[in-house]
Amino acid sequence: MNTQEFRDVYNQNEAFVRRSLYWLLKPEALDEVVQDVFVKVWKKREQFRNESLLRTWIYRITMNTAYDHLRKEKRIMGFVGSFQNLSEASLDEKLSNEQAIKLAIQKRSAKQKICFVMYYIQNLNLNEISQALKISEGTVKSRLHSSRQIVQAELEKLGVSYE
Repeated sequence: MNTQEFRDVYNQNEAFVRRSLYWLLKPEALDEVVQDVFVKVWKKREQFRNESLLRTWIYRITMNTAYDHLRKEKRIMGFVGSFQNLSEASLDEKLSNEQAIKLAIQKRSAKQKICFVMYYIQNLNLNEISQALKISEGTVKSRLHSSRQIVQAELEKLGVSYE
């Protein structure tokens, strides 16, 4: 992949990578992690073996980069930090539905969060998630089940409709 091909890859996939990371990260970390993803894509470009779609390979790098970032955070809740001192009543008043959903997702572990976003936000199927994360479909189902229950409970507490 030469420089022009990389520019094309970046232009075709930047929005996809950004959307994939949006629900996982604090807003202030998003640009940095998107940049990290494409630095890794450039550095590892020779490792791409055309065994899968380029977008699948980039998605795998994206999720690994997100997971690495989340592991490094002292508090995985990230986005929640700015709302710690607010009461639940003020949360209802100040958060839009999207923010409330993001808040509920952010309270999950990194592993649950990534599976949740891949399935519900990115609309990947269990097999695609399993392959991307290199875990069994049963593990994906388990993580989705537990995170879904907790997210639904959080949204109910905030009075947000999630159906």
